[in-house]
Amino acid sequence: MKTVPNLIPMLLQMIDVEEDETQLNTYRCLGKLMNERDIKTMASPNFLQHDQVKVELIKQNALPLLIRCIIETEFDSIRVKPIVLEILLALSFNNDASSALKQNINLMSKIRNLVDNTNSDK
Repeated sequence: MKTVPNLIPMLLQMIDVEEDETQLNTYRCLGKLMNERDIKTMASPNFLQHDQVKVELIKQNALPLLIRCIIETEFDSIRVKPIVLEILLALSFNNDASSALKQNINLMSKIRNLVDNTNSDK
């Protein structure tokens, strides 16, 4: 995609904005657009590594919003939920996030239901 190289520098400028929701969405976009190789080859050595992005998402209290996207029915099951599940999977390798996710009974129940439904479809 030709626009991605132009989009990444613009998103990097938005990391320092004061609005929490804008920061959260900026980190989410960067996490989806960039891979580890992209980050390592960037001209700016100060850019956040993926683990740092994960920590920042956790510090910005993104987990409740992400969990809501999975639990509540108003979010699109085809377009939104798979992406959110990928993000939660990536965040689950952080000990704090993993504990918070495991303690959320509604989320764990929803994930078990998804697994059961997926297994029964096979």
